[in-house]
Amino acid sequence: MLIRKYDEKDLKEVLQLFYNTVHSINIKDYTLEQVNAWAPKIPEKKKWENFLYENKTSVAVINQKIVGFSDLREDGYLNTMYVSKNHQGQGIATILLSGIEQEAQNLSITKLTTEASITAKDFFRKRGFNIVEKQNKKHNNMVFVNYIMEKNI
Repeated sequence: MLIRKYDEKDLKEVLQLFYNTVHSINIKDYTLEQVNAWAPKIPEKKKWENFLYENKTSVAVINQKIVGFSDLREDGYLNTMYVSKNHQGQGIATILLSGIEQEAQNLSITKLTTEASITAKDFFRKRGFNIVEKQNKKHNNMVFVNYIMEKNI
């Protein structure tokens, strides 16, 4: 597996991975209406282009195929962490998170924060994140339960 910096040519593949993961993995914890609002069939490409490019975004690649991605804002906010539905449980998210933590240290960031889904909450807890608050977050006219989590690094 190769971890590399996101490139704008990765956008289509990243968006497809995001859609597939939410619709096949997160559907276990959210309704169909919620996952459709979270990961619509037609994504907001401009929004994605902007934050993936502006943030410190990494992709995990196996056999020239993107199997995961994550990004970090310069304020320590971990915005995304997704692994392909076909590569769950293989340590890819852990490797991506280790890279995020290293990047944060390089930027002198001492605390990571994220809004973890019900699905991802246990992953983050096992890696030292603490729940700050359970919240009902509105997104695309739907309300989602998720968790504000943080970790001192």
